[in-house]
Parts: sequence; structure tokens; C-alpha cells
Amino acid sequence: MDILAKIREKAKSNLQRVILCEPEDSRIIRATKEIISQQIARIILVGKKEIVLRNFSAGEIEQLEIINSDEDPLCLSAMLLKEGRADGLVAGATRTTAEVLKSLISILGCKNSLSISGAFLMQVANCQSGENGIFIFADCGVIPDPSPKQLANIAIASADLFRLLINKEPKVAMLSFSTDGSATHKFPDKVIEATNIVKELSPDLKIDGEIQADAALIPTVSERKFPSSKIKGEANVLIFPDLNCGNIAYKLTERLAKARAVGPLLQNLNKPVSDLSRGCSVHDIVDAVAITAVRAVSL
Repeated sequence: MDILAKIREKAKSNLQRVILCEPEDSRIIRATKEIISQQIARIILVGKKEIVLRNFSAGEIEQLEIINSDEDPLCLSAMLLKEGRADGLVAGATRTTAEVLKSLISILGCKNSLSISGAFLMQVANCQSGENGIFIFADCGVIPDPSPKQLANIAIASADLFRLLINKEPKVAMLSFSTDGSATHKFPDKVIEATNIVKELSPDLKIDGEIQADAALIPTVSERKFPSSKIKGEANVLIFPDLNCGNIAYKLTERLAKARAVGPLLQNLNKPVSDLSRGCSVHDIVDAVAITAVRAVSL
């Protein structure tokens, strides 16, 4: 059983109430049908009630909570989540990340004033790196140029997410074009500073930085380039120095390596929320709902 199937099964064991607020989208409709058929979560649809009634059977409607919205359904959904009428929210199939974040930040707020970031759960077939091809990539969707402190917060949140979803020890690589001082530039300097902050805040976390991707992922390369490495070429959480790198890397991995990429899974909000790429598939939506449900149980 692959990791996404395991997460679906975990979600089924403790059903959570997850909002979907784009019921006019055909992918949302098909995903909702699959979710209620498999009993992955209790779905709350927020939007035009007549659209929902037109696209679902009587039996399916009995399993849904439908909230009619004459206002912006995204804002209403965020309010419902804040008020505790739902456990999680998945949005973004038809809205930009900027639109989703604007509503969420103003209504839900962030944990301890931390910056929101966007992680992806990546599953690469026939891959021995990471946790048998399973990784967390971050930040791939939110902060264009994180400060060292923001980068450190991204690393800690992503390690926690890996531990929750995969139930394995996170091994974090703070990626750069330099490994252990092999180059001198302000770009790796930022990564080094961020790594030092993480080590101070989470001293038990296995983390290396700054480190190149090959040294982070390949043990034999790690031995040559970074003999004192803590992760020893077995990184399963990849932290990118900026949004350019993160977004490009996850999309290349998804399209060229045929990887599954689920996210952005928004981190450091007061409630569990998953954004969706506007290019998402039905399976992406179902998996985002399952992950959001599993995260909701832990809060």
C-alpha cells in the first residue's frame, strides 16, 4: 500500500468535517463523490445550493452538509472553520494561492505570528531516495524570498508534517548550490544562518545545511562532499532557499519523474488547510482532503 493510500485509510478511522467551497468545478464534484463513497471524510460543500442539488444524487446529498452562500464562499468557509463548524478546509481548484491566502490570513490567523508556508507531499515511483521515494518539499507555494528565521520555521514545520503523515524520523536538507562551505555567497549564507536557528530551536532534529541536492540524496556523494553529515545522503525533507527553487523543483519532479505531488499543504495557520493547484486532478483533491483530515485530528 502506498503512502497516500495509507493516509486515506487513516482518515477513514477518524472521520473529520472538511469543507470544499468550489462545488461548481467538475473535479470537485467527482472528488466529493469519491470521498463520500470511500467514507474518507464528512464533506461540507459551501456554494450555490442549486448547483450542488443538480450534480448529486439524493443518496449522495444525504451524506453531505450543504451551506448555501450568496457571498464569497471562500471567506464564508474560513469563518465556518474558525468558528469550529468544520475541522479543515481544502480550496484553490479555481482560485489563485494569493486569493486563498488573503482570506485565510485575515480570518484564521497564524500560529504564534509565524509565517505561512506551503509544503508538498511528494511520492516518486521506483525511487530509493528519501523514505522509499516519499518526501516533503517546502516552501513551494507561499513565501518568495524567506528570511533566515522564516526558512528555519519552514524547516521545523515541514519536519513535523513529515513525522505526522509518514510516522518516520524526518531528515532535513537545507538546500543550496554550496555544500558545507564549498562556496561563499550571500545565498548559501542565508541557508547556513537558517540551519543554525533550527539547530538552536530543535536540537534533536537531524538536519544539514547548507547542502547540495546530490549530497542530500545520495549516500556515496554525501561521503565525499560532507563527511560530517548528520543525514548522510538520506534526506526526506527538502527545504528550498526560495520560492523560485521550490516551485520549479516540485513541478519538474511531478511532470518529469511522474511523481504524485499533493499540496500546497499550508503550514502555521491556526487550522488545517490545503491549497490546490488550479491544475489539480480529482485524485489530488481526494488526497488533499485525506491529508487535511489527518492533520485535523492532531490539532
